Amino acid sequence: MLGKASEIKTALVDSRELNDWLHEHSEVNIISIQFSMAGTTVTGVLPSALIIYKEPVETPIKPRESVQWFAEVMENKLRENDHKGGWDNENIYWLWERLRDEASELLVAVDATRDLYADPLNIVLEAADVANFAMMIADKARKEAKQ
Repeated sequence: MLGKASEIKTALVDSRELNDWLHEHSEVNIISIQFSMAGTTVTGVLPSALIIYKEPVETPIKPRESVQWFAEVMENKLRENDHKGGWDNENIYWLWERLRDEASELLVAVDATRDLYADPLNIVLEAADVANFAMMIADKARKEAKQ
């Protein structure tokens, strides 16, 4: 998993191109812009612009212990169902209906644990099913957004 940090960088651009550079790099955090006439000998030449900026860079994010544990439970549940062929070809509304079915099963597990002292592990497994269908829906939306 990746997050955002920043790295200080510089760019030297002709001041006539400064506006274009700023539009193309809208995600950067400008620290300063310094103009210089150094090296120019022709009258009417515009100065160069030295831009000092912070650019976002990808850095690893370490998941919380409980997130890592639950992700492993989710992955194990997915692997148990690998024989079903995945979700890429499933309709997002079918996945939504399955999520709702699994949410109902989760409620039954919660009630059974409370009322019948059933094994709380059933709650964990049903919660992983709910989370997996939510992940499948999110995955399809992510892939659609990239198109």
